[in-house]
Amino acid sequence: MDNAPFGIFTTKGTDITFSNRYNQTLAGLDPDHVTDPDTFRQWIHPEDRERVLAEFAQAVANVQPYETVFRFLHVNGSVRKVLSRRIPLKNVTIHPPMYIGFNIDITALDQMQTRLSRAERLATLGQVAAGIAHEIRNPLVGIGSNAFLLLDEFDASDPRHADLEMILKETKRLDRIVNQIVDYARTRELAPVLCSLNDLADEVVKLLDAAISAKHLTITRSLPPTLTRLQADRDQIKQVLLNVVQNAIDASLDRGAITVTAFELPRGQQTGIVIKVTDHGVGIPDDALAHVFEPFFTSGKRQGTGLGLAICRNIIENHGGDIQITSEVGTGTSVRVWLPLRQEFQFVEG
Repeated sequence: MDNAPFGIFTTKGTDITFSNRYNQTLAGLDPDHVTDPDTFRQWIHPEDRERVLAEFAQAVANVQPYETVFRFLHVNGSVRKVLSRRIPLKNVTIHPPMYIGFNIDITALDQMQTRLSRAERLATLGQVAAGIAHEIRNPLVGIGSNAFLLLDEFDASDPRHADLEMILKETKRLDRIVNQIVDYARTRELAPVLCSLNDLADEVVKLLDAAISAKHLTITRSLPPTLTRLQADRDQIKQVLLNVVQNAIDASLDRGAITVTAFELPRGQQTGIVIKVTDHGVGIPDDALAHVFEPFFTSGKRQGTGLGLAICRNIIENHGGDIQITSEVGTGTSVRVWLPLRQEFQFVEG
């Protein structure tokens, strides 16, 4: 029982009396460390804990089986999704009743279902986006070209000159939106290479130097030398870092600080790396935080199409990783990316 490949636990009423090694691993605890079984419930995700405890208490009061899905939140920030079933021992005349419970890790299954569903939506969106791009780009080119030619016909003091400049600006914005829609929906082929995370960070900071200097921001990096080589599509990971750091700059107040850190974090048998970008800016409200990865969703930004983080998620998940955001209004935001150190593709030095 203690070495079963799924979580097993027993309860007396709602109090946990036994938890096997795998159950402790699911909760993010060291299975070799003796732990009071009843304390593992504190590692239930805060958003799930109250519901799970209340529903189980109701089931115990009625001596009924209980089944639910909830998440464990580990100290390192990783999350495991669990299918939990608890069955009362009917032939045991003890009050409160005894239960035997089983916890099964469904994290991978849940992620696979989510990705399949998103892939189906992206395939449909890709067909629509291609048609939209074709129908919109042609007239946009005509409008933009004519507006550019007409600019020379009017003096800069003429009100019509300003109107034409506005037309040019808006045609460029619409073209950019169309390009981002197509970029979001397209199938991404990976070209993994061994690349330096430090070099990527240097390039991103250099590209964003004007925005960093304008706000007098301090960028602090902590990238251990042992983690300098990452096997990934270099251009795509650079696109993710650019977007995430740019968002941190936009959210930061003048003379604020942004930190970029990385550390190794395996998942099962797979070696991986966590990259975190943290700002101390305005933060994201809870009602907006739940939607930040949705296409076309923006939170208080005057510019942008709301596709940046959606594209980032597509890129990271295509690499077999994940991206999470935590935030507190008035305190700041942290973006956490987990990537496997190796891709299941042929690669070249680069």
